Amino acid sequence: MFHCVANTVGQSPDGKQTSSGASFIREPNGIPLAEAGYHHEEMITAVLDLSRADRSYILDSMENPPFLRKYWQEVVAATRARAGLKPE
Repeated sequence: MFHCVANTVGQSPDGKQTSSGASFIREPNGIPLAEAGYHHEEMITAVLDLSRADRSYILDSMENPPFLRKYWQEVVAATRARAGLKPE
């Protein structure tokens, strides 16, 4: 999946939160397609090649490195077991 993050710059009107920008758009393998600066408002865009979201990165990550494989399998099994449950 593509990872798109939109952040603001500056403080919220109530002054309780501050954001330093740095919005980004990344390919499914994590390579940046566009990145915004930290200290000024900026609009970023990117053309997404949806055929790149083919699950190959995650499927490879579940196999390599081999010493992590069993942990991935355990996490996936535990997640599937909780499918359909309401949050606690």
